[in-house]
Amino acid sequence: MLISLQSLSKLHQQKPNKVLFKEFSKETTVKDFAKRVEAYRLKHHDTKKNIGLFGNNDINFAAADCGLSFTENNLVPIPRFFKDELIKKIISDAQIDYIYTDEENFSRIKNLFHNTVNYLQPAQTSFIPVQSGIHRRIIYTSGTTGTPKGVIQTEQQINFIIKNLTETLSVSEADRYLSILPISTLLEQIASIHCVIFNGAQTIFNPDFSKDIFIKPQNIFSHIHNYKPSMTCLTPLLLENFINQLDKNLDLKFLKAITIGGSKTSKEILIAADRLNLPVYEGYGLSETCSVVSLNCKNTKRFGSVGKPLPGIEVNIENDEVVVSSPSIMEGYCNSKPHVGKIYTGDIGSVDSDGFLYIHGRKDDVIALNNGRNVDPNWLESMISEKIKTNAYSFLNQKGQHCMVLAVNDKALGKQLRNKLKSILPDYAYPEKIYFRNPKEIPKEFFLNINGKIDRKKIAEIFLNQQ
Repeated sequence: MLISLQSLSKLHQQKPNKVLFKEFSKETTVKDFAKRVEAYRLKHHDTKKNIGLFGNNDINFAAADCGLSFTENNLVPIPRFFKDELIKKIISDAQIDYIYTDEENFSRIKNLFHNTVNYLQPAQTSFIPVQSGIHRRIIYTSGTTGTPKGVIQTEQQINFIIKNLTETLSVSEADRYLSILPISTLLEQIASIHCVIFNGAQTIFNPDFSKDIFIKPQNIFSHIHNYKPSMTCLTPLLLENFINQLDKNLDLKFLKAITIGGSKTSKEILIAADRLNLPVYEGYGLSETCSVVSLNCKNTKRFGSVGKPLPGIEVNIENDEVVVSSPSIMEGYCNSKPHVGKIYTGDIGSVDSDGFLYIHGRKDDVIALNNGRNVDPNWLESMISEKIKTNAYSFLNQKGQHCMVLAVNDKALGKQLRNKLKSILPDYAYPEKIYFRNPKEIPKEFFLNINGKIDRKKIAEIFLNQQ
């Protein structure tokens, strides 16, 4: 059983009137939440199906998640930011039998899958916290390749991460977590639902804000300052927006931890956060390792690293690649053989003498140049950001030419930037073509995928016909 569900049972007995979730002005107590959870446990306790959840960050999703986690049904959270064709592939790949959703998303999903139903109403019977089998959930990792993989995680791996995050971040019942990142991601499920329940803390939901967080510009600083959470989780891009919007005259002492993940955070942003005394802790993980491998924290932090591996997790570097051994490693991929042994992450990294992990890029990001040299674009982009203070994006065009896009408000400064590039880049890594973009006309977000990572394929398509 998930340890969060064990905690829910204790809370139901000892603190039934404690407010566990807030959504807009509505408060949901442990007792009320347990009734919502019981509706799903009662309906599905004797079935073994693959059940999808498609919805916003809200109490309905949390209740369905917990209720189905009491059963032997496989839970499949479906990312609402995926395109319809990709969602169809997930439904087929996971062999989904039901999908629960809300009124807002019902028509969209019903058009894709006939057996779509609305979230259940709270049960009228008593809460009976009985586990009917081993809980599993299938997490779909990425929507950028057209072939998302379903990662199978069980209660064993999830419990390991819940305990580790609780200890590493000193989570307590006094904490208030603000849910911002998509709840279809495993990390947000663990953080906003299971860590909170396990510690008897509280989660704040605002589905109107979080549902389009990567699509529509939002004032994230005002959002955080308004709700005054002690903890939240952001991507590097959202942290950058938060810092740019920050009002230095307002008190932020309520913040205990802003954890950062999803992609590498630039030194420039980390320096800005440090100068503002923000409790920013960068971490690293992947769905195959139940979302978290390493994390900086208040007492164990090193600038530029992604922290030390969590207790019980071993990280080694083999041929520059980060390799992980851990109790949190997935059971396997959906429709594939069970996974055995360590995980080769595909990330290029290093570990210093004190055990801090550093991520330098992706093995599959490495660009093979026409001159026969291989170069990591992440290295080039970080160097340019640090020394020239501008955003740069490297990619190969259809002719195999090394191209680079630079952010510049005035194209007249282009020649000056070209000269600066020549002074800092090795000759072999200097781009064959350079494009300029005005950040006001084409914002940084335009070049990123939904996970906040640079989408080089998309960039190549954008500049395909430009000279």
